[in-house]
Amino acid sequence: MPYRRLPPMLSLRAFEAVARHSSIKEAAEELAVTPGAISQQIKKLETDLDLQLLERVNRGVRLTDDGMKLKAGLTSAFLQIRETIESLAPAPGDDEIVFASANPFMTKWLIPNLPRFFEAHGDVDIRFVSSYDRQDYAAEGIDIGVRLGTAEEAALHQRWFRTEYVLPLASPDFIAAQNIREPRDLQRVPLIEDDPSWNPRAPRWRDWFEAAGLPPRDTSRSMSFELQHDRAIDTAVQGGGVVLGFGLLAIRELDAGRLVCPFGPALSTHADWQMLTRKHARRTEALEKFEAWLEAMLKDCFERLDATIEAL
Repeated sequence: MPYRRLPPMLSLRAFEAVARHSSIKEAAEELAVTPGAISQQIKKLETDLDLQLLERVNRGVRLTDDGMKLKAGLTSAFLQIRETIESLAPAPGDDEIVFASANPFMTKWLIPNLPRFFEAHGDVDIRFVSSYDRQDYAAEGIDIGVRLGTAEEAALHQRWFRTEYVLPLASPDFIAAQNIREPRDLQRVPLIEDDPSWNPRAPRWRDWFEAAGLPPRDTSRSMSFELQHDRAIDTAVQGGGVVLGFGLLAIRELDAGRLVCPFGPALSTHADWQMLTRKHARRTEALEKFEAWLEAMLKDCFERLDATIEAL
């Protein structure tokens, strides 16, 4: 049985970019053409297939059912093509590692620890990509990343470490000044928490008081930092209050004695730290060095955190 003639590659590439961005304008910027040219390619593709693939809604586009099916197949195919080519012919500057994570992990853990890596591997170049949004590793050329989450991703290798816990943390001076000795003392002092909208199941202070067997307290004397957990930790270091802090992000402050955990309980965030790399991507010596270092450092930190939690 003969194969059906395929539509032009330009039309397929244009559609895949529009479908991925949900925007003709952004697809045009990615492919370095005009929005009009993208629209023409989409029309040609719909005519060739005799299907409606997109619906115009407000200022954007929405995929039809047929469009969703085509997007799934094309995205997978283009990803496989990209990774196959990368494995055969490295791009210029391929020795550079692109690392991705959310800003709190970058500022509170990775960057302070990087001098240890560069002391041993000063010839490795690393470019950092920081975003709270879930990134497309293939499209953005990301080699490796660290994320706190729950989702499985078919296109990525995921090295799962352990569940993150939150702990009540404050500076030693603040604890002494406020005479904090037992969990009920936290009902009368300023509290700090961030916005866990990225994970609705993440515990809040009200959950901590319930776990401690205490009644809810008035949180009017609390401070909220939307998605800025690093700033919340820094505020606690400066004596601004008690933060319900992520253990890994606060470990340097704990090690240095700038923060202490006076008592438990420690509560699960219902999310796990994971290290991510692309499947089928070319493995460079620089990437393997960095991946091995990153894994060893994370394991060491988690062992120390587990000891802290067990001692509560």
